[in-house]
Amino acid sequence: GFAMEGLKDDWLFDSLYRYERLHMFELPHSTRCLEWADRDGTSLYVGGFSDKHTNEIEMLELPEALQPQGLENVCAHTDFKITCGGLTKPPITAIKCVSDMNVVATAGTETCVCLWMRDPDNTDLLTLHTSLPLRNDQSIASSRPVLLDHTPDTPSWLLGAKTAGSATVWDLNSNLPISLPIHTHGAGSSSSADHSPLHGIKFVGPQLCVVCSGKDIGSLVLWDLRSPTVAAQAQVPCSTPHRDKTQVTTTSFALSVDRATGRVVVLSAQGEVSVFEARKLGTALCSCTLNQGQKQSYTGGGRFSGMRTTAAANLCIEFSCSGTKVAVSGLTNGVSIYDTGSWSSSTQEVSPMFTHTGHEAECPGAVVLTHTWHPVFADTVLSADSEGNLHAWQWKSQLDK
Repeated sequence: GFAMEGLKDDWLFDSLYRYERLHMFELPHSTRCLEWADRDGTSLYVGGFSDKHTNEIEMLELPEALQPQGLENVCAHTDFKITCGGLTKPPITAIKCVSDMNVVATAGTETCVCLWMRDPDNTDLLTLHTSLPLRNDQSIASSRPVLLDHTPDTPSWLLGAKTAGSATVWDLNSNLPISLPIHTHGAGSSSSADHSPLHGIKFVGPQLCVVCSGKDIGSLVLWDLRSPTVAAQAQVPCSTPHRDKTQVTTTSFALSVDRATGRVVVLSAQGEVSVFEARKLGTALCSCTLNQGQKQSYTGGGRFSGMRTTAAANLCIEFSCSGTKVAVSGLTNGVSIYDTGSWSSSTQEVSPMFTHTGHEAECPGAVVLTHTWHPVFADTVLSADSEGNLHAWQWKSQLDK
């Protein structure tokens, strides 16, 4: 239900006119992961990321008001319901549900990926099934989080990586890594490219991956998992080096893929965004700067003030299900929606069509850690912050005009 305490009266009053749907919940812990457990959007996974306490992975069933059958009816259940869960010591910074294999994968800063399964004798319990080590794990910096992805084109495949050189694809039928001829570095020194920061790695089609890595200047590379040569031919810059780097302490990037159209969007911590066609990375379809507004800051003082939150870790951009919009968090204390349909090769700066500021209103200083689009409801976003608050919201369509 609604968490009224701490809300600014003027923001709450204003929300009546700005939102078609608005639900505000309080989780038992903050989370960096919002991973859908099904294609209908009825349940999702969350995971704790404390480096001081035991963490939980939980599957939450959405309240009836956020499910199709509840839209036209009075809803008896107005809060999330924990369907099942499990305990783990390492922080969880990534979750990927492989529903066709009845497996949930989690990862953090360890050099492995954990596979969880629902206990057949106790369906309320998620049990750790096995751990899968990354390749070249002896040479991986321990502070980098593991990134995960899965493709419905090959239901049993799971992709995990800390760096380009550690990228591993497992076949979950056997839990063994697949022997792939991928050339895991771009042009230049293989050692420096293999171990440079990895910001995003996503399947963009059957056996095709797009990889974003780099330090001061990002690079975007297309891997064909059947060929050892494609990666070296598709490296492109994702940031303009002349911009002022003093705004942030670490240059970082976020990556999203629209599999339906094959488009890739890359966001830098400086607010620069570029859209590419995955198979033609040499030239961006458009590159522009987001009008960011207030910079992100974190003052702490809430339930989870001991959590480490940095702009680099929080940067997130996601295509909507229709591929016509992107949602952005990590640049400000809110979640901003941009209409990519209005962008062109001549676009230089864009302003958001809507910004959700409810996290800051509910708990001043709270930082949005992650967000995701609802897979069924159009223009509906779920976002989670550093104080354990989870918001589900849809803006009113007339605000677009």
